Amino acid sequence: MSRITRAHDRIWRALAGGDGATRAGLPYDEALAPVPVLALGLLVLNDRVLKAEVPSWLTGKLSDVAGLAVAPLVLTAAIDVALWLVSRAGVKVDWTFRRWKLVAAIAATGAVFAAVKLWAPSSRALADLLAQVFGQARIVTDPTDLVT
Repeated sequence: MSRITRAHDRIWRALAGGDGATRAGLPYDEALAPVPVLALGLLVLNDRVLKAEVPSWLTGKLSDVAGLAVAPLVLTAAIDVALWLVSRAGVKVDWTFRRWKLVAAIAATGAVFAAVKLWAPSSRALADLLAQVFGQARIVTDPTDLVT
């Protein structure tokens, strides 16, 4: 096995968890792989502790970067769980983590991120939705965040 192949496999495991070409992981494995777990931990620490203690432009950037890292993998995991449930009902669907699903989730995450950073009504709508789920949320419309 070449060094490039081994490096690719390590990166894929960090992103996809136990899912792979020869074995299907659980439908949410990608959200429990090291990269999204660390990004989610950073996001929670930053939003719940650091922003209150050290409010600055840096904590805003940390939230943006961590959110952009974790959101696509959480989105693919949520879709895969829904597809897995459909497959349990007897419908033949592929609920495993696939590159095209990740690309689509990254594109969707980028589109939502751009919308909330450029258009205040979308920021308010997403903040309201997140507040329903997490109890509180604040999103700042700031076009300069697009260069993060």
